[in-house]
Amino acid sequence: MPVENTPKIFDDSFRPQSKADEDARATFLAHGIFARSHAHMRMAIEQSSLQSNGTFDPSTALDPSAAAQAAKKLAVMSVHLAGLECGGADNSEWFVDFLFAAMSELDAMSAQPSARSLVEMHGQWIVDEIISGVSRNAASSVELPAMRTPVAQQLIKSLSDDASYREDVVIFSLTESLEVLQEHQTLFDFSAL
Repeated sequence: MPVENTPKIFDDSFRPQSKADEDARATFLAHGIFARSHAHMRMAIEQSSLQSNGTFDPSTALDPSAAAQAAKKLAVMSVHLAGLECGGADNSEWFVDFLFAAMSELDAMSAQPSARSLVEMHGQWIVDEIISGVSRNAASSVELPAMRTPVAQQLIKSLSDDASYREDVVIFSLTESLEVLQEHQTLFDFSAL
């Protein structure tokens, strides 16, 4: 579906007060979306395993490095989708810079693949195509080829259902105090990576 009636355009009242403020808020956004993306990947693998009647052991689906890369693919494109869904081409320059800062934080968390290469590969203006492409790309990390399609289908459903979460986490990252963001950030669980 093309991005048409974008739900929210962030005006200057949402703008971070300084570069340090922007960086802290972008870091929260990156970590929140990365944690959600990792959970989507893990749940897609587990759900696909259940559907295979136990013939697939989810604990062997991805090594930790591949899991981080798959979650990063989903996270980068989720940030891109948030930009499209929250204003698209009408977004102000500061908001686009904020989203780029979140993508830079994702690059700092996991260097490969780069956020830029992912946006170049999947970054278009048609939400359904972005979701389908990045879901299939992330699912290609699954070691058992027979499980890649079911994992991709689960990811497509999860990312398609996540538009309100993406908007909410952007709003939260731009409106809450830095203290609240830091407290919430400590709750993100990366131990399962």
